[in-house]
Amino acid sequence: MKRLASAFSLFLTAMMVFTSCGTKAPETGSTTQAPPSQDSTVSSTQQATSGEKQKVKFYGLINEYTPVAGMIERMKEKLPQYDIEVIPVDWGNLDQVIKTGIASGEPCDVYCYWPQAMDQFIKVGQAYDLTEALDADGGKWRNTFVPAQLQTGEFDGKVYAVPLDATYQMALVNKKIFDEAGVTINPTWTFDEFMQACEKIKAIDKQPFALWRDGQEWFVKNTVASALKSEGRYDEWINNKLPGSDPILSKSLDLAKTIDEKGYWYPGQGGVNSARDEARASFTKGDTAVLFEMASLFVDIKKEVDFEVVPVCWPKTGTETVNIGGTDGFFIPSNAKNKEGAIECLKVLLDDESQAKLPEAGIIPSNKSVQINDGDVKILSELSQYMEAKTLTNPELTTFIKQVFLADYVLGARSKDEILKEYDTILKEIN
Repeated sequence: MKRLASAFSLFLTAMMVFTSCGTKAPETGSTTQAPPSQDSTVSSTQQATSGEKQKVKFYGLINEYTPVAGMIERMKEKLPQYDIEVIPVDWGNLDQVIKTGIASGEPCDVYCYWPQAMDQFIKVGQAYDLTEALDADGGKWRNTFVPAQLQTGEFDGKVYAVPLDATYQMALVNKKIFDEAGVTINPTWTFDEFMQACEKIKAIDKQPFALWRDGQEWFVKNTVASALKSEGRYDEWINNKLPGSDPILSKSLDLAKTIDEKGYWYPGQGGVNSARDEARASFTKGDTAVLFEMASLFVDIKKEVDFEVVPVCWPKTGTETVNIGGTDGFFIPSNAKNKEGAIECLKVLLDDESQAKLPEAGIIPSNKSVQINDGDVKILSELSQYMEAKTLTNPELTTFIKQVFLADYVLGARSKDEILKEYDTILKEIN
């Protein structure tokens, strides 16, 4: 969902931050959180007494998800005691917007963010602990969430962000091509089965699969995660402790190299540099058998084709099936002015009645009481049991894997030893 920002949108974002979320001198986040019953609630009570509506600044209008606008309107109707200022999410500048707002001392009361990536805010005390609110009244609010989704915002036993939806990286299969090639669809296939399918598909003059250039990161993360989880060593990867000498990293590189040499990767050798729209078009036109994409795009892609599309998991390199993914969600800054109002807004926005519209748009809801009647979304929900939200998040290492790690080796720009040496150099700098 991240989008590249133009110079104009950067300007708008800067203006939005300083007009909507504070212009005070920067303050550093404190590791000590004031509960809603203290500072922010005192001012809220004073406002309520005077008849003035309590202000809530809500940075959470996700325009890419059509049901969210209606959900937010319902939230405003259900909470007339609050003056809720709604701000659209600018994915391309999200980190900048949040950090600037918090540093100003006048942040938004709620920010949309990815719960699984909250550690950068938690480490410096900038995220409010929602555990007490979730566990109040016998865990009433906590019990509304799908447990696996809520866990994406949990760090060291405390929850700092709540989920809106779940999505993950997966494979979409053109059943017609698979049938023609004599390949049986297995939703939790192995990498050996994937390679065998590619060979059969190539034999009928179809392109086996498409994965756009930034998907190089997906390839590495999913192949490494499956192998490491099968050995009970996944923490080494997500904690930046897996050395370049580990054979699992070498295997991931070799798999990609073999795939490229065999011409399985759309549009053939060198396919690691294909664009996202080109990869998608090759699939929707019926030229490519498998498209690796996000689960949240399945329903839209299905509408573009005239053949049956079957969603399956990433092929596993070990015994564990893994789809790297996570959730979109929301958190409250530790220096938010109206934490109580922010919590009330999130409770309404994420209740079952509000989230009932998400499945109609092909989105997996976080509220476990939502009835999913759409067969496609039911399949996505079932496959979400294999979702792994914790993954490599260090920006330097992630950028290296996305832009260099796979591409330079597959395209012959550098040797495997050179690439793994640079990986170790970055790892050393991190630790």
